[in-house]
Amino acid sequence: MTTRQPVPERINWAVELMAPGPDDQLLEIGCGPGVAVGAISEKLRGGAIVAIDRSATAIDRAQKRNAHHVSSGRAAFVTMTLEDVRPTDVLRGGRRFDKILAMNVNLFWVGSATKELDLIKRLLKADDSLYLFFGYGPGLAKRPRRTHRAPDPRRLRPDRRRADGEPLHPP
Repeated sequence: MTTRQPVPERINWAVELMAPGPDDQLLEIGCGPGVAVGAISEKLRGGAIVAIDRSATAIDRAQKRNAHHVSSGRAAFVTMTLEDVRPTDVLRGGRRFDKILAMNVNLFWVGSATKELDLIKRLLKADDSLYLFFGYGPGLAKRPRRTHRAPDPRRLRPDRRRADGEPLHPP
């Protein structure tokens, strides 16, 4: 019999912040062992989450951890990088995602993710959200301090500035 590992408080906090609805369609970028997928899947009824990771080992662990969510159709896992995603790879029936999340994915923190944000724009429904989280540690004392809803990539100006005029990637 498998013992369920506790979900870290930072992941519970992120899921609470995102507030997935029971019929939401979600995408997680860089799912690792699938901890967030499990927490999100518990809140879904008619909705589903697709999780991608470039590591086949991570996807294998995530599928095992979430086997009951996979068999119920609430979760699906795909081994691939975000840059290799084509909308037809992850969208079910052409339905766009209500929410996209990434936790501790360096792509969004160490350089320009312009190409990836353009893809995310095509994957999200109009006026829905991209959530980027970064941080580690147990308990409330080490919650990610600068975690917030990311600027909506659809509202970026052609010169890659945010809607408020600030550069997307300040110097």
